[in-house]
Amino acid sequence: MGLMRLHIVSVDNSCSIRKYAIFLFLIGLILSSELYFFWRFEIGKYGQLLCGISALILSGIKIEKKDFIHCFLFFVFYLYASLYVLDLNLLGRLFTLLPFCVFFLKKREVKRVYALYQNFFVYTISISLVIYFAVVWIGVDFPYSVIEPLNKLKTYNYLAYPFCVIPDESYFSHFRFCGCYDEPGVVGTIAGVMLITNRWNMRNWKNIVLLISGIFSFSLYFYMLQFLYFLFYARLRYKIVAFFLLIGLFLYLQNDELVNKFLLARLDFSGGDFSGDNRTTASFDSWYRNFLFTTDFWIGCGRGMAEIVDSGGASYKHLIVDHGFIMFAIYMFSFLYLIWRNHSVSKKFLIISIVLFSLIYQRPFIFSYLYLFLLFSSVVCFEKSLQYR
Repeated sequence: MGLMRLHIVSVDNSCSIRKYAIFLFLIGLILSSELYFFWRFEIGKYGQLLCGISALILSGIKIEKKDFIHCFLFFVFYLYASLYVLDLNLLGRLFTLLPFCVFFLKKREVKRVYALYQNFFVYTISISLVIYFAVVWIGVDFPYSVIEPLNKLKTYNYLAYPFCVIPDESYFSHFRFCGCYDEPGVVGTIAGVMLITNRWNMRNWKNIVLLISGIFSFSLYFYMLQFLYFLFYARLRYKIVAFFLLIGLFLYLQNDELVNKFLLARLDFSGGDFSGDNRTTASFDSWYRNFLFTTDFWIGCGRGMAEIVDSGGASYKHLIVDHGFIMFAIYMFSFLYLIWRNHSVSKKFLIISIVLFSLIYQRPFIFSYLYLFLLFSSVVCFEKSLQYR
């Protein structure tokens, strides 16, 4: 009887610890997303630390047989990165390994964290949208303060309104919705991935908020990702309606200055280059062409070389420069295998793979728990029911 009571108490304690760990992981995600309230405190690194510790607690480093392959490959990648790529001390190398623990999280806990973070994002971004429309489109004179940018490479400040920042850069920048984040691309990325993960279920008002925030971020990534999802999942009659709607909008808005600046001009192909691909500098692209198929191309330069040769850039090419093509291929194969294990070869596999490749293409922050969790939760939380019937 005493042993049974002891066992029950230990189980209760374990459940309690996991609940606290879930809460800590959520707090870590929020802090690592770099809301403007915390810019001057540079608190993102503490959010990363919270995520790492809580992921380690939640994972328990227990591998089921079916998960062994992709977990082992992820471990190889992060071990290689901690030993060769990043110039860190012993403690830093250990923390570099912790993102690997995310792949051990139980599905029900991933879904729980995803639901909680989605609620936080939607509720805060709803307030941001109200302020944004009032200030930018209606012209309400709300009080604001001027704050310095999070990224020290930026040469402009921000106008900080309650739950909304607006770059004090140019006339056009005012129209791109940033919410509480330093770039409209952050809003477009988070909203875009969540909208896909939620399968465009417009019966849920939260997805309407995600759609509106993504549209007014004027994020090319958001538009292209939603277009691809619609292309694969919509029934033919919806595709036909959407086609004529897009033609009509194009004809109506082609001379609109904002639409041309943020979308149409970025879809231009000239000289073999895509104008919307601004993730790297021209000098880096020239350097990268000479780098291709050298020894370093296969094994990586390590020690943060990508940041040295392309400071401020963000591209999948950075992963290849630092880690090498072989490790980059291992990482991508591991994720594809994970998707296949959960969804086999299907439309689900295809669209989640598109989310994977597109996110790595333009925001390759694989050591950021926020973007890593967005990717992992899109695999685990992808809902079953199709919306376009």
